[in-house]
Amino acid sequence: MQIRKIFLFLFLVPFFLVLCISSNLWADTKFANDPTLLSIGARVLGLGNSFVGLADDTSAIFINPAGLSKIDHWQISSTSGKYLNFYDYAQFSALFPTFLGTLGIAYGGTAVSFHYPSAEVIMVGDEIRYLPTGEVSGKYSNIALLFSYGKKVDILFFKNLGLGASIKLLSQDLSFTGASGNGKGMEANFGIYYPVAEELSLGLAIHNALPSAVGGKVTWSTNTEETLPAMMKAGLAYQLKPLHLTISGDYDYQLTRTDFPNLLHFGAEWNPISFLALRAGLDQGVGVSTLNEYTVANDLSLGLGLIFRGFRFDYAYHTFDNVAENTTHYFSLTYGLPMEKEGVATKEYLSIMSPTEGAIFYDGEIEIKGVAAEGVEKVLVNGVEAGLKEDGTFTTRASLELGRNEIKIEGFDRGKKLLKQMFLGVTRLISFKDVAEDYWARKEIGELATIKVIGGYPDGTFRPEEPVVRAELVALLVRSEVSSFEGLGKIKFKDVSSKHWAAKYIMEAVKRGWVKGYVDNTFQPGKAINRAEGAEILAKFGRLAEPKEKFGPYGDLPGRHWAAKAVLSLKQAGVLDFIKEDKFYPRRPLKRSEVAYLLAKLPLMRERIMKELGVSE
Repeated sequence: MQIRKIFLFLFLVPFFLVLCISSNLWADTKFANDPTLLSIGARVLGLGNSFVGLADDTSAIFINPAGLSKIDHWQISSTSGKYLNFYDYAQFSALFPTFLGTLGIAYGGTAVSFHYPSAEVIMVGDEIRYLPTGEVSGKYSNIALLFSYGKKVDILFFKNLGLGASIKLLSQDLSFTGASGNGKGMEANFGIYYPVAEELSLGLAIHNALPSAVGGKVTWSTNTEETLPAMMKAGLAYQLKPLHLTISGDYDYQLTRTDFPNLLHFGAEWNPISFLALRAGLDQGVGVSTLNEYTVANDLSLGLGLIFRGFRFDYAYHTFDNVAENTTHYFSLTYGLPMEKEGVATKEYLSIMSPTEGAIFYDGEIEIKGVAAEGVEKVLVNGVEAGLKEDGTFTTRASLELGRNEIKIEGFDRGKKLLKQMFLGVTRLISFKDVAEDYWARKEIGELATIKVIGGYPDGTFRPEEPVVRAELVALLVRSEVSSFEGLGKIKFKDVSSKHWAAKYIMEAVKRGWVKGYVDNTFQPGKAINRAEGAEILAKFGRLAEPKEKFGPYGDLPGRHWAAKAVLSLKQAGVLDFIKEDKFYPRRPLKRSEVAYLLAKLPLMRERIMKELGVSE
């Protein structure tokens, strides 16, 4: 169904609009400058001017007015500066949500002053001479006043479809020494915004859509008429919520200025922390070649946003046509962003009673219990509706994949408006039938099995109490880090042939300095490894620093013992916290469960487990 909706939006809707709008309704060939092109804020410019599918602040008035439909809080914004270090520009915009939809009003304008010398042409003999007579001064301004409206509607398959329009009242003025003129007119932008999913939204806007026959033009005091270039803008935005990253892209299709190239815009916004936004973009613009032909200029942009108590300060750095002198710095200030009032907790629409964040499970399905506040009419868990009781509680079940799972929980009001979205992170680990629920190393065995560092037997068992032989331990460690081998090389142990199943693992471990053989030039691969030998190998594998202290770590392991430093380094790293008495039993065979626990507790492996499973201590 989602694919069908995307197809309808991306093909049928634009096709219908282009069919209607570009049917030779514009007969004029003179084009006026659109002042709203410079009226967008610094945030949009930092995103490479890719905003049609995002459209989530006051800049939507200028780019895609349908975005107003999803904004449920008032906002004001202002931008000013000097474009290309030559044109003065200013913008002010405001949004006001109402029960009938969201209203917007905005001002955008540019102005430039110029001076040039005047001269009188005289003839001296057969030569033409220019005689300076003074200086001509002038000023050009181009402003627009916009009134916008956006509202959500349900049409066919499209739920929460946003529709919007902006009416632009235009005024231009040109004056210089001895002459002046002004032009007035109007135009309109229309837009569509559609949230395909919580992470993906699409947008479409037609800029300057009014034909001149119905008022879409600027009429000068000299009775000269000009139209603003019509353009269709299509865009999308995709949010990678776990990474706090938004990616956006737009495509501009020229409807009337066929001598202009079609343009692409790309941007990304990353919020590493709640009060900071970092942005980067590629903003294609119209350049001019040496042959005076219009070309595509690939302009780069960078930006940042600082958010504090409802204020957002935005900065953008933007290049133009690869000319260093044209690089422009933009600054914007916005107020009215959603925020928590100081000392007052925001309404918690949803709360989860169980499970807790970071909980660990071994089954493929779990029960989720929660409470919804007043006003929440429907709760979805991973897109499936949960039964909401009269007292606001709900209980449902969710399936889990092996590894890290992000369970999405959403609450909606009666009008299908999303009130709250939250993600619950839980982890499912592999279980073995001979590892009981209360077994002391069950979690560590499950972690390593889930990230495929260790494995069980074909019969579904792990055999945690069985001892580990030397070949098994080195093979386990090497497999966890090495995926390919250059060659076996010369085998230095007389009891390990090239056909031995662990030969390559043994030689790789020797090469890495993790293990040594015995003085009689044997490795004894089938010998059960004892705790002292295992500690020595694991300390080297874990890259643990050798302790400076020389005292014995346990009562039965004095400081002069050959494995004392390795055992002490493991103890200081917290790896041996399962040993509760003051005895290490260095000659005791190392069990499979103990190997799993020690390996999972090594800082090096702990970091990997945290990265892949999101599991802490």
